[in-house]
Amino acid sequence: MSSTALEPAERNLLWLVFMDPAMRALLADWDGQARDLVAQFRADSRQRSGDPRFEQLTGGLREASEEFRAWWEAHDIAEFGSSRRTFSHPRVGALTFDYVKLAALDAPGIKLFACMPADAATTEKLPALQRCAAGGESPDAEAADAGTAGEVTVSPV
Repeated sequence: MSSTALEPAERNLLWLVFMDPAMRALLADWDGQARDLVAQFRADSRQRSGDPRFEQLTGGLREASEEFRAWWEAHDIAEFGSSRRTFSHPRVGALTFDYVKLAALDAPGIKLFACMPADAATTEKLPALQRCAAGGESPDAEAADAGTAGEVTVSPV
């Protein structure tokens, strides 16, 4: 799904995890990953009290998602730690990535999350995944070496 097809308030990973059926299907352990995201989001909420975008996102998710509401009201808190996540891509299959958080020393409110292939099988599937993202006909189609590409999304909330 293109981010431009979404309303600005919906261009948020947490919103997509709970409200987009395709994202839910993509996460191999949706229940565990979604719970962890809520706990990490709650940990960051201390710094966002009174922020209208935070209030809009949290309120919208509490209203629209029974799971988010239940996990939010549990008040679990977890700091982000390096982790391994597995995805079930509908066209290329299982993909496993290691996630790390990088923090800018001169901009304490900005966090960058990077993911790296966790195994050789995932690394080998990256060209097929790139073709799928570019609208390619098939992940198995022959294509010129496209090198490696990554996408970074920074969102304060």
